[in-house]
Amino acid sequence: RVITMETEKKFPALLLQKAVQLDVLATLDDGSKVNIEIQIRETGADPFRSRFYHSIMDTNHLRRGESYNDLPCTYVIFITEKDIFGLGERIYTFTDLDIRLNLPLNNGQYTIYVNRCAEYDGSRLADILHDFGCCNPDDMRVDYIRREVNFYKNTEEGNKVINMMSNSFYAAGMKKGEAKGEAKGRAEGEIIGRVREKIKYIGKGFETVSEAAMDIGISENEFRRIASENGFTISHI
Repeated sequence: RVITMETEKKFPALLLQKAVQLDVLATLDDGSKVNIEIQIRETGADPFRSRFYHSIMDTNHLRRGESYNDLPCTYVIFITEKDIFGLGERIYTFTDLDIRLNLPLNNGQYTIYVNRCAEYDGSRLADILHDFGCCNPDDMRVDYIRREVNFYKNTEEGNKVINMMSNSFYAAGMKKGEAKGEAKGRAEGEIIGRVREKIKYIGKGFETVSEAAMDIGISENEFRRIASENGFTISHI
């Protein structure tokens, strides 16, 4: 049973790490975390993407002092337009296991691919996936989806709600863009300042470029680029 659900759940970047926005993040009554991603392009459902999303859910759950056994089960579910594995199955479920003994690791991590173009079998899931691709509510097979879509598309009250949401999203997007630019500038400024200080230590022979870059959390090439772009020249570099 779903306890909480968030759409467009954002996990901000830390220093130079990649920021993430999950389409849907739900918490079940047993504590499990479920991420659902609807992907039009095959590249959007890359297995390495699921690996990263699992790590994001884990990293943002475990607190200092908690046991690794406190980690919840995590599910990354990709709903894809095409059968990216080409075997005709509607659902593909993956977990970690011993490839020689077929022994499951039981680490609570599951990746599921739902193929929207699988042959129709009359199931409830097949009807829901069919409705994902419908523009006309009259063609939809699931009653509550048909009613909701018809309300927002074909009634005056529903149109007003959509317009209000669109205006709200636009305003939020503008504000987010301004804030993102400011935050990025602050983060980059902090890194540039740390590079400047590290160059002093390098010049005195206390650190190497590699050690300084590692301490900041950037690559040696990135360290050299920042130093060069900001005029931080020193013979040891």
